[in-house]
Amino acid sequence: MEASPQTLPAENLRPTKTKHLNRGPFNFAKILIGTFQKSGRRHDHLKTEHVRLITIGISHYCEKVRWGLDLLESDPSSPFFYTEDAHPPALAAVTTLQVSKGEASQCPMVVLGDKTKSHEVVLSDSTTILKTLCSALYPIEFIDEITSVEQYLDAHLGPTVRCFLYNELLRPQYYSSVANLCTSNTSLIESIVFKQMIGSGLADGMRKAMTINDDTALLSLEEVRNVFDIVSDMLSDGREYLIDRRERIHQSVGFTAADLTFAALAGAIIMPPELKLLQMEEKDLPLKLIEVRNELRLTPAGKYCLFIYRNHRFSVDVNQRLRSNKSSPRHVKIKSVDRNAINQSKL
Repeated sequence: MEASPQTLPAENLRPTKTKHLNRGPFNFAKILIGTFQKSGRRHDHLKTEHVRLITIGISHYCEKVRWGLDLLESDPSSPFFYTEDAHPPALAAVTTLQVSKGEASQCPMVVLGDKTKSHEVVLSDSTTILKTLCSALYPIEFIDEITSVEQYLDAHLGPTVRCFLYNELLRPQYYSSVANLCTSNTSLIESIVFKQMIGSGLADGMRKAMTINDDTALLSLEEVRNVFDIVSDMLSDGREYLIDRRERIHQSVGFTAADLTFAALAGAIIMPPELKLLQMEEKDLPLKLIEVRNELRLTPAGKYCLFIYRNHRFSVDVNQRLRSNKSSPRHVKIKSVDRNAINQSKL
């Protein structure tokens, strides 16, 4: 993998501190969320180990972990099942800081175990979570190579896709559509608060926190194209998956965390049909996003992203390939429960 300029957007944003939520509009938002929102868990009579997944619902890094946990839960031999707590951007920190006792604010975050017992474990960072819970995605003999590709994509594709997309979407004419998307799977109070705040300084604050502007977006798009060129070149030798190589013709590595990571991070801009419920409607998308999406879909890497989603997003295990119906694809859904602390009719 080739190095890129050091001025690219950072993978991990500057952590939000608890003190940042104790002043201004965020303090009021935190009080409202703490009062009118609760967490919950799904029930599974066959699984015994619960994972709480805390996400920004539309985040591609969160989709990466969601995909891994879907594989884990689908495996008949796995004791794990999960419940997703999805939040809007920025407001997710209210929950992550509380859960991590002020140690981390980023999503995705998972909570393992029971908070009433002493063995509760909190993990953040998508790669850490995936390696801890989904070891089948990291065949031991290829783990170094898989990790190298995954880390490159996390650093060079994830933040640049995010910067480019937000630069187009965080504009006043799209606030309503963006707010509806970002709150489609959240609690009612978060939906109300986010929709009130997005046009009252929150969007500008997100731009500032992530250094999003026309210049960084242009640089990000150049890097996205560079990553797609690199992945396309990897696939040019006829390999079926990223860690496969022609010299391993009798030893196919198959689907791994490298493939999942590329598809999940690229999916935000490729927009595979399986992600329909986590995307804006076509009619609401900025023209620039449609043009770039269509351009990248024509590349080998773009076609590969669509292939991975079509054949692996709903697999029962990492070695299974599904031949899903292109004309009627399944859709990724957030596995959540009601998180409203009071009856909605009273708000």
